Amino acid sequence: MGEFMNELFIAVAAGLAGGSVTGIAAVAAMKTDIGWLKLSMARVEHSAQRAHERIDLAELARARDKGAV
Repeated sequence: MGEFMNELFIAVAAGLAGGSVTGIAAVAAMKTDIGWLKLSMARVEHSAQRAHERIDLAELARARDKGAV
């Protein structure tokens, strides 16, 4: 569904641009920006997941040191 929305956005933007070379270049730049945003979000999600894993490991180590586990 997300890819469809991306393509729909590009089609609408291209229509608004009137199909001019400058407008098409602007749409291509927007698509590149969307790609970079998606990549950045994936990196942020991965970093957050790794941070949660490190927190969980630290909590387990602390509990083990206290003799709870």
